[in-house]
Amino acid sequence: MDPFVYNFVLGGAIFAFGSVLAWRQGSLGLSGSGRRNLCLVLGVVSFYFILQAFLQYKAPGMPSAESLPYNPTPKSEAAVDPGEGYRGATIDYAIMIGYFLIIVVLGAFFGRNMKSTDDFFFGGRKFAWWLIAFSMVATTIGSYSFLKYSSKGYEYGLSSTQTYSNDWIYFPLLLFCWLPILYFSRITSIPEYFGRRFNSKVRFWATICLLVYMVGYVGVNLFTMGKVLNNLLGWETFWGAVLVAVVSVSYVSRGGQTSVFMTDLFQSVMLLITGFLILGLGIVAAVFYFLILRETEESAFDTASRSVSETKYNEAIVQFENFLLAYPSGKYANRARILLQTAKIKRHTDSTTFSVESAVEAQANLEGFFRTCQDLPEFQEERDKVIRFAEKISRAAAEVAIKNGNQQALDASQAAFARLDSITSG
Repeated sequence: MDPFVYNFVLGGAIFAFGSVLAWRQGSLGLSGSGRRNLCLVLGVVSFYFILQAFLQYKAPGMPSAESLPYNPTPKSEAAVDPGEGYRGATIDYAIMIGYFLIIVVLGAFFGRNMKSTDDFFFGGRKFAWWLIAFSMVATTIGSYSFLKYSSKGYEYGLSSTQTYSNDWIYFPLLLFCWLPILYFSRITSIPEYFGRRFNSKVRFWATICLLVYMVGYVGVNLFTMGKVLNNLLGWETFWGAVLVAVVSVSYVSRGGQTSVFMTDLFQSVMLLITGFLILGLGIVAAVFYFLILRETEESAFDTASRSVSETKYNEAIVQFENFLLAYPSGKYANRARILLQTAKIKRHTDSTTFSVESAVEAQANLEGFFRTCQDLPEFQEERDKVIRFAEKISRAAAEVAIKNGNQQALDASQAAFARLDSITSG
């Protein structure tokens, strides 16, 4: 079954069930607040309907840039080398230490007036909805989010990072059926609800299930933070996780839920600022590239290509070498590599005087062409050109060898013929 149809048939059934329940209890309707809520619900499902339809049917057919090979550098290799102890700059460590200090100070400061268990577990029930929302966002988005989504997005494509795109399925059930129960019954935990709804035995097993879930959930968060410290400082992942746990316990045990709310507020603001900053910088970089660098890149490529067509090969070689230094992964980089090797060969094969030195260098350039460009997607388009080059170099070098009785020219002719044979037979 088509994934889109499967998702919206099964998901739509759950969505419709929640909407019917909400309608029967008066949360949805055709007038007043019911109409407002109905518009909200329909708006949510319409947004995700359009989003998934676009991602599944339209996006795959859109033009995309070709994937580029990973070119490691000494710094990038050191960053993933387990033997490296310190991988960050001073500013990295300053930010990390300052962040932990701010978290501890905020937690201790805002939790200093805790006087009762109600204060500890619920912050005295004095916080606004928006502060609780910030806390929920900071709780949901943790260190694992940055590692998990970036890793899976790189491995499987951006669609694999959209795991929350199916939240619309249970939206009416959550907003109009479950949350009112939590709010108006004044329960303090999910197991307490099961105890009231059923019995103490169900409450016990609900507690066990929740504990199992929380051990895994918190464990993953601590593990990923330990991995971050391992990459930055070279510490063992386990001890990095222990440090994060100790820092968290130090302010939570002192200030309870109030400390959690206020530190989560700080972390949420940091996440929003960082997220919008990265988004803004990305947009600026994209605009800068398309309006300035892309035009400059295209212009430089056209200039060098024109030099080849005008048989100014030495000039073209210099231009293409400079172009590849400036745009090693640009849109025209592969074509530039092919034309650079072409210019190196044609400055000899198009010359009216083909000497022993020309024969040796032309054959070396032929090997360089094959070695540098054989793995490029565009190489197959140039296959006939390479065959003609090999034939011309082999024949011209043989003529020079016969004329001058030179072994080097003969070796160049034989090597060019061997390359010709490998290309035609392959």
